[in-house]
Amino acid sequence: MEATQNAHKVSYNIIHTFDTLETSLVDALSSMIPHVYTVGPVQLLLNQIPAKERQAKLSNFNGYSLWKEEPECLQWLESKELNSVIYVNYGSSTVMSLQDLMEFGWGLANSNHYFLWIIRSDLVVGESAVLPPEFEEVIKKRGFIASWCPQEKVLDHPSVGGFLTHGGWGSTIESLSAGVPMICWPYLWDQLTNCRYICKVWEVGMEMGERCEKG
Repeated sequence: MEATQNAHKVSYNIIHTFDTLETSLVDALSSMIPHVYTVGPVQLLLNQIPAKERQAKLSNFNGYSLWKEEPECLQWLESKELNSVIYVNYGSSTVMSLQDLMEFGWGLANSNHYFLWIIRSDLVVGESAVLPPEFEEVIKKRGFIASWCPQEKVLDHPSVGGFLTHGGWGSTIESLSAGVPMICWPYLWDQLTNCRYICKVWEVGMEMGERCEKG
């Protein structure tokens, strides 16, 4: 209620979504607060700007993330077949135990699919996200591990066929924009609701459950 009252005090309410995706939500908000505008998907809007003009505008802007991106993963994707790579990224704030990280790792290795796996330096709670040498040996031919990446470009790459995600809204709308199906492992906040919409309402993904097991 307080958030709605505060919204009445501003001139415009801008939401990163689009009408056809969340029609009922936009209609409900518009009936309660004034001047609701949807501006998404931002990535598709940016893609309409010619490459040279976009580069000039962003020359002093280091991407959309505070994390340093590793563009080498895009070169690795170039060597892979159409829809053959699983992209794995838990977002910028999700954390997990080292045991869960290893379960994910062995699950990816045992899937026999190529995978691009983003492991932030602070991903593991209270420990360093260091993989054992025997695991790194197993994934040499299948996986590429980076600390961060240009996610919009990764999702748009033709070799990426699936996205294992925490279900944050940024990742959700970027994956929808790229037409990439999702495997959801929601952690907290809005991710649980987003996961429900991804799997049950929009039917563009599936939930893997709370427990992380390599299978």
